[in-house]
Amino acid sequence: MIKAILFDMDGVLVDSEGYYMQEMKIMLQNLGGEAEDEFFFEMIGSTWDYTYDQLRLKCNVSDEVFHKAITAFQNQDLPYDQLIFEDTKSVLNSLKEQGYHLAVCSSSSMSMIQQMIHLCQLENIFDFVISGESLKESKPHPEIYLTAAEALHCRSNECIVIEDSARGIEAGKNADMLVCAIKDTRFGINQSKADYKISHLSALIPLLKQL
Repeated sequence: MIKAILFDMDGVLVDSEGYYMQEMKIMLQNLGGEAEDEFFFEMIGSTWDYTYDQLRLKCNVSDEVFHKAITAFQNQDLPYDQLIFEDTKSVLNSLKEQGYHLAVCSSSSMSMIQQMIHLCQLENIFDFVISGESLKESKPHPEIYLTAAEALHCRSNECIVIEDSARGIEAGKNADMLVCAIKDTRFGINQSKADYKISHLSALIPLLKQL
């Protein structure tokens, strides 16, 4: 019986990945670097540290200039209230009313997660929120999902992970949890390891009734 639903953030609750990639591409160009779209696609679901290192390899500027640009980029405000998927609020409210424990488990920074929750008016929805930046291991390691399950007092077989990235899907499977992927149609993400695939978040509600 599923008791807890563990959500990734980017690409699951908010349609932020395409926006973030475009902004990252502009920043890279301003630093004298460039990369094909596949370079940015490969970073989906990764930690900020990994993204930082990969971008650094593409820029021929001093460490000081690069760090200053990256810090400004990371601290920018994203228009999450405009990027939230149309059905996110209604689905979360419905699941909350049905008594499920809800968590956000994202590789994004905690400041970005909290900004999303505030701008999208999702306060009091989630029982637990965790950022990968606070953990020793990152996706595809299962630490983030195992930590959330423990905080919610649930076993792995009582949790379902909602993801879109290959790293995130693998992290959920490594935690011995069911994984449902939001189908990717833009970034060429390998979602073959997911137990279920749905085209939009609303389809999660009837799926849960079958489990």
